[in-house]
Amino acid sequence: MTRGGAALRDEARTPYRRSGLRRWLDALLPAHCHGCGVPVAPDNDACVCINCRLRLERPPAPRCSRCDHPAHFAVGECPGCEILPEVLETVRSAVVLRPPADALVHAFKYGGWRSLAPFLAARMRPLLPGDARALVPVASPRKRERERGFNPPQLIAEVLAGTTGIPLVHALRRPRESRRQVGLSPEERKANVRDAFVPAVDHLDGPDHHVLIDDVFTTGATSTAAAAALQAAGAERVSVLTFARALPSLFPGDDAS
Repeated sequence: MTRGGAALRDEARTPYRRSGLRRWLDALLPAHCHGCGVPVAPDNDACVCINCRLRLERPPAPRCSRCDHPAHFAVGECPGCEILPEVLETVRSAVVLRPPADALVHAFKYGGWRSLAPFLAARMRPLLPGDARALVPVASPRKRERERGFNPPQLIAEVLAGTTGIPLVHALRRPRESRRQVGLSPEERKANVRDAFVPAVDHLDGPDHHVLIDDVFTTGATSTAAAAALQAAGAERVSVLTFARALPSLFPGDDAS
């Protein structure tokens, strides 16, 4: 299916639920699972089959209590925590970025399937810190957002805000265009997003717990840069919550997003 066809179906699903036009579109553009491609029922709004739902994996235990890196290390020796700024308290991800999670993320970010946002958000919601006071979507460059028609982290954050009542705060801007992170080494990723984010507000309430929302956690370079911008705006407590986490060191051959 072309990107245009995917976008047409995606936009048509919500406003025409149970309508004659909805049934016509279901017949014209039959639904297929975003994870494996098998046909799914027309009322499966997320277009994720039961097998793919069951195949989604949590990061393996034991995990670091701070950064959620799936390996056991003594306190202060976790390699996943090395690049994290002090202001960043915790990192949590719902699943590991391996099939079918990688296909779901790709369909959401690059295929125009915005109807996946509630599915991703539902798996992230149980991992929200209990004292979270604000949800901050990781900002995209304006050019990239115009190309996609939406900002993926913002769409997830909007769903989470609507289902939890936690306020959504647009506290970050990304004024300059940077290279896509896909395929870059950890050092290149870090350099690519250095100073990429700036505060979009004059001041944040420091004691409140601000939770950065993103789709994928890879090396932590983006989260580190975004947390630094929030700290510059006055945030004293920041956590990160994503749908998927890339673990290339544990799963050779997996593609980082």
